Amino acid sequence: MALTRELPPGPVLVVAPHPDDEVIGCGGTIAAHVARGDRVRVLVVFDGALGDPDARFGERARYVERRAREALAGGARLGVTDYRFLNLPEGHRATRAQLERGAERIAREVREFGARCLYAPTTRDAHLDHRQTARAVERALERIDPAVEAWGYEVETPVDAERLVPIDAHLARKWAALAEHATQTAYRDLLRAAQRTARLRAARLDDCEAAEAFERLRPREERRAG
Repeated sequence: MALTRELPPGPVLVVAPHPDDEVIGCGGTIAAHVARGDRVRVLVVFDGALGDPDARFGERARYVERRAREALAGGARLGVTDYRFLNLPEGHRATRAQLERGAERIAREVREFGARCLYAPTTRDAHLDHRQTARAVERALERIDPAVEAWGYEVETPVDAERLVPIDAHLARKWAALAEHATQTAYRDLLRAAQRTARLRAARLDDCEAAEAFERLRPREERRAG
């Protein structure tokens, strides 16, 4: 398998199932795109309301608003201010019609933003919401220009890496962005987990200490045929 380390072309659309997934999966790469001068937009699919199982952060509506504020603050750390929130309810299996509507929205964002690269989770991710987001992305890829590059990032499950992006120069931004998600770091040590993953991914490269991994995303029918 050929392995590349160069950044894909911009502009860039990042599809995040929940507020924080974009930072965990590709925060350093986002910062690298911004540093290169690429426009970046983040589309957050689900409202994140189930991320506070112990109700530590108040009632649902205010908690959802707080998670959106955390996402905006984290994005600002990476140099991104263009966020869009679909606020779909999370934690249930989507119907085919819901997946199709999600695919159309993602495809519309790609076209309207003029994205030349799309980042999203993969269908092998262990989290249900992540897998469903990936399935919507696969359907969206059937509706957009095939020249748009689509790359899957890792959150809960390792990807079959075809691209490794060194992120040493952007680590401080990624860690600062993760720290903005206080409602999530209260439950999990996201920083330690992300640091461990970044070090493991860099082990395949000779000249960096941290990297993010991606695998190519393909339209649903093409993946099935493969």
